[in-house]
Amino acid sequence: MSAGLIVVPHLVRAVDGWVDAEWVWNPADPLAVWLVMSPGDRRGPRRWAFGVELLAAGLAATVECPAGLGDVRLHVDPTGDRLVIDLSNGRESVRCWADRWAADRFCRRVVVPEGLPETVARQIDAAVTWCLGGVR
Repeated sequence: MSAGLIVVPHLVRAVDGWVDAEWVWNPADPLAVWLVMSPGDRRGPRRWAFGVELLAAGLAATVECPAGLGDVRLHVDPTGDRLVIDLSNGRESVRCWADRWAADRFCRRVVVPEGLPETVARQIDAAVTWCLGGVR
């Protein structure tokens, strides 16, 4: 497995047609993956960050029970070959389809340091407790 930056070029199917895209993971932010889509318009690339765990859950999720609750929802389509990616920013939303197997190979290359998710969870709990004045 690689411990450096991972960038995997990819094509993503959107409503308007195929879009150049990349799956990106950076060890400096090991809990996040990025889907960077370049539709070729003047607005430039669109970048969506979401958790590594969400991508992994989406690769096992179904249309009846998608992974994600907010701006990013993922599931495998009924054929089993495409990862359906629903993205929303509160004003606009788009549905994209990516090759499930390419996304799976990318996800398997990502290296999350052992114990890091638990450490981050403890830090968040401590910050929330501090913000609440020590009351939980």
